[in-house]
Amino acid sequence: MKQIFALLKHLMKCPDLFDSSIEIVSPPFVHESVGEWNWQTNGEQHWNLWVCLEGKAVIECDGVEYPVQPWTAFLFSAGSKLVGRSLAVAKSIRNFSIHISLGAENARLLKGRLLGIELHEPNNVNSLINLAIRLSAYPDSFAQQQLQSLTLSMIGILWRESIQPVQTDAAWLIYRQLDRIHAGQDMFRTVDELASEVNLSRIHYGRCFRQLTNESPNRYLILKRVERACVLLTQTNWGIDAVARSIGYNDIYFFSRQFRRVKGCSPSQYRDAAGK
Repeated sequence: MKQIFALLKHLMKCPDLFDSSIEIVSPPFVHESVGEWNWQTNGEQHWNLWVCLEGKAVIECDGVEYPVQPWTAFLFSAGSKLVGRSLAVAKSIRNFSIHISLGAENARLLKGRLLGIELHEPNNVNSLINLAIRLSAYPDSFAQQQLQSLTLSMIGILWRESIQPVQTDAAWLIYRQLDRIHAGQDMFRTVDELASEVNLSRIHYGRCFRQLTNESPNRYLILKRVERACVLLTQTNWGIDAVARSIGYNDIYFFSRQFRRVKGCSPSQYRDAAGK
């Protein structure tokens, strides 16, 4: 889960979130609201992560109205006064909700920022919600840790959307590529392949990519490959040639040169320094 926020910080140049402060207060649930409803968290210290799944509504939070449709999300802060009403065309709405404690630093950072966020990754969020609901049925501590991690993932998606909404189709596609690269999937592809997927020339693609990451596509891919190599060097007994091949390098000497440029030492020296 720390990797998620590290990526957000790198891409958006924003302050970091403090994941160690976040705790689950009550299990997640899916609720149906009919007509008009209201609630208030006055006096309570927990926050409410809330995502609309079906229907349309309007929610007023602390005097400000927000239109709600499927995949509109909120992180209601402690003490919020909330009033909602379903619209006539949809007399009820279904929503996902989970109550959490954020800690003082996160509360200060997120206060009033994650309200009425239109999510552009509904499939990802839906998968996280479904898994969170399933995990809530297990009382063991490991399931609770997994549930905390999933909740952090959802907050991370809201955080990214709130800081820098996607402005163009090309930017949105590049963000999706960045997600896959960070997950270790697309780091083996060439820049030409990535540019073609976004339907841009290599030059135009490079310009857009740099605007989003402050790095050229080639440099970004190299950094991610070396980052993956570092994990393999410290957590496996693979030979240097096997590590190189696993991240897309057939030439071990070329891999070693690029590794040295990034880390300032050879792969073998890096492994020795890590005590592996």
